[in-house]
Amino acid sequence: MSESEAKRPSFQQSQRILIVGALVGLLFGCGIGAGIVRYYMAGLVYQGGAYPKELTVLYQEHYLAMVIDSYIMNRQFEWAQERLKSFDVATKIKALASQSAAYSASGRTVEAQLTNELALALKNKEKWDINTIKKVVVELTDEYQKKGIPLKVEAVGAFSNLLIEVVPVPATVAPGKEVITSTTGVTVTPTVPVAKPSTSWFSWQVICCFGFIILVLVLGALWYIRRQTAAQMSKKKEIVYEGEGEPPITQWQSSYYIERDQYNEDFEIQNKDGAFLGNIGIEKDQDTAPSPKKVMDFVMWVFDANDIKTYNRFVMSQQAYDDEDLRSELAAEPLSEAVLAQPGGSFIIETTALRVEVKVDEMEYIEGGNAYFNKFAVTANIFLREGVQLKVGEMDVPDHMMK
Repeated sequence: MSESEAKRPSFQQSQRILIVGALVGLLFGCGIGAGIVRYYMAGLVYQGGAYPKELTVLYQEHYLAMVIDSYIMNRQFEWAQERLKSFDVATKIKALASQSAAYSASGRTVEAQLTNELALALKNKEKWDINTIKKVVVELTDEYQKKGIPLKVEAVGAFSNLLIEVVPVPATVAPGKEVITSTTGVTVTPTVPVAKPSTSWFSWQVICCFGFIILVLVLGALWYIRRQTAAQMSKKKEIVYEGEGEPPITQWQSSYYIERDQYNEDFEIQNKDGAFLGNIGIEKDQDTAPSPKKVMDFVMWVFDANDIKTYNRFVMSQQAYDDEDLRSELAAEPLSEAVLAQPGGSFIIETTALRVEVKVDEMEYIEGGNAYFNKFAVTANIFLREGVQLKVGEMDVPDHMMK
């Protein structure tokens, strides 16, 4: 075997590197994404060139609409005020009232209320003149009445009512719209009920995206911790081989006790150079267990990477083994055998390239019978079969392992 093959990482090492790399990449991506979202939500910053007030009327309207839309998403009043400072009060009032009316007319009540919220905050902060507000409201109301858009007329009335608690009425009133008089003697139109401001649709998308990423990270971490804990539980201590002949290439222990409802362990088989040879594992046979705590047999399996096959042994309790129909049914499965579990007993699983000697270290039935296991522990000594030419993928097995 070449030096490069000897240094090749094992399957478990590659798996750990892949998981760690994926988590680091995900966190890095989250950081970049958060920065992009932050930049987007912060909006444009003046970098030189024409000021907003120097733009044409059409582009000024676009700019004002973008500032309002940005406030709806990030709710940053200081940013909005800074971006609007170059415009006169009448222009700001008209832009805010028009945008609020457009939102209301299209059924976007939340956006309309947030626009009104921004207008009220600017009015209180900048001490807008009430007469200026009245003038702009009258002009907009008259414009929408002439165009026959009663929804916008009503929305402008709600806008005015919020800012100055009155609605100045233009010379003409839209046909069919009811006009009422307030206790102060000022004529007002019915207003749209105020909806409670809420987080915008885009903000909810961002929140859900980050929540999903955090959930994936947490679940991934829990899965990894569980796998590591199971692996540690299966390796109680270093085992010294006391048999005759060459020692096994690796050893493995696994223990079951009745509280382990999710008993399912496996172990990667490697040679001394870390080359992958297969897997061995054991689990409860869910098909024969009446309930999670009533286990009648275990499935012990060996996967041989040399022939890409899995060999099974159904290790059965006395009562299960005595059931000839059940025993025959399990043994009839491909590459499977049924064996009786006995304290201190042993059995062998032979594959094309591996020989696994399994010893039952401890077993105990639930009190009052011999059907269900209370405890069960095994040790597996794993050997390479003599004279087998191993070729797993591009893996070359050292000559001394072929003896």
